[in-house]
Amino acid sequence: MNITFLSNETSVNIFEQLHSKLTKKNVLKVRLAVSFLMKSGVVLLQKDLQKLISHKVPVDIIFGDDMGISESEALQKLLDINCSLSVFRGTKRRGYHPKLWIIDYADGNCVVCVGSPNLSVSGLKDNVEAAVLIEGSQQEVRSCLELWQTVKDSSETIDEDYIESYKNIENENKIRYTIRPSGKPDHSTNYKQLEGFVNGWMNYIEQPKITRRIEKWRGWYLLPSQGVVIIDKLEELGRVIRAIEKIPQYQKDEYVDVSTTKLGINNANFIIKNARVTYASKHTKAHVRDLFIRQQKNYLVHLGFLEEKTRGRITLTERGVELGAAIHDSEMREALSRSLMDISWPHGNIYFYPFLLELLSRMPDNRIYQDELDLFVIHTYNQTQIENRVEIMNMYRSLPREERLKFYNWAQGQLHGLLNTYRNSIAYGKYRGKIVELMVALGNTKELRLVKSKTAQRSYLTKRS
Repeated sequence: MNITFLSNETSVNIFEQLHSKLTKKNVLKVRLAVSFLMKSGVVLLQKDLQKLISHKVPVDIIFGDDMGISESEALQKLLDINCSLSVFRGTKRRGYHPKLWIIDYADGNCVVCVGSPNLSVSGLKDNVEAAVLIEGSQQEVRSCLELWQTVKDSSETIDEDYIESYKNIENENKIRYTIRPSGKPDHSTNYKQLEGFVNGWMNYIEQPKITRRIEKWRGWYLLPSQGVVIIDKLEELGRVIRAIEKIPQYQKDEYVDVSTTKLGINNANFIIKNARVTYASKHTKAHVRDLFIRQQKNYLVHLGFLEEKTRGRITLTERGVELGAAIHDSEMREALSRSLMDISWPHGNIYFYPFLLELLSRMPDNRIYQDELDLFVIHTYNQTQIENRVEIMNMYRSLPREERLKFYNWAQGQLHGLLNTYRNSIAYGKYRGKIVELMVALGNTKELRLVKSKTAQRSYLTKRS
């Protein structure tokens, strides 16, 4: 195994070293994991990569979008030459910051480059950077190959739709609060920018993009669909958890069977009875089990209090044990908050509740109004958009009251019409209801309270004193 130190301070810079390895005749495949991709770096390597791909050599690149630095032009160029391109997803708000190159050769050997440069011309040629080049057998670089596979297993392949969505984020980040030379806000320009922002996310109703990341009608939310998250609901869920803990199977194996088997049906009925949960009318034991799955079990799984390890077998999470032990309102609010901290927004690389708390702390009055949550906040994909959301919300607030109301009514009218056309006649009502439910749920956390207004859209979330 040979190890060579690389930098841009020597006669042969990092790019030139990599270029010499990529242009060998017996390259078998190329793998790259970097935190961000810049157009300048892609242009630098494009000929080398294109030549490899033309000779049926696969090029697999994994990047991150958690920092919002990658450029859509870079992504497009890589897709255009048929690189396999993936975005790292990971879990638990972990950052993504590797710089790992792996070049496999037909003779079974590998070249691995690990260091500080990302895929940019400044990193590969200009900046003060440090890296090491390791040449050896696959066995000798096994730990690097294992890291690559770990990253790959936590990544999603991207396509043209993803890039289109990413471009929208780039465009949103260009929105700036505009002031006239006189020092007064330029309401006309600001109004048009706000219209452009709302039209951007409404386009997904008519022309849906990535199904798993951007839903067809944007009626998505943190919450399960089985009722509003209020203290009474948390009390009920706590009783359900304590009933689960009483089941002998759970005490022995730390899981409970709630499948459609006789044991599963009996367990579900035991839980419902001991948790003092009642349903509207009498039901068979099998039907009670089905209601439990839909109304309690799925709710608890969605909020992270339960896990379904295998189909029909549930176990309590650490958060679930905390909720089961909670007696006072404050303890239940804390359990809900801790759970929400760990739930990622299903349509972007963001943990929504921590993002919301940070956003609220940056607002001048420490408030987020319902209309702002509805029009701007929930249409966020990336933690790096926080400054943009502050900018947009302050722009919205700066409009004269009549103009702000006009804008809100315009947006709701557009949304209503689109949902009627592309979804169904009840979609808009469902969307409105879920916005209210989201406000109520967030107002029952440890950190936030909901202050209601006679005008629903002016109800707001603020810090709990």
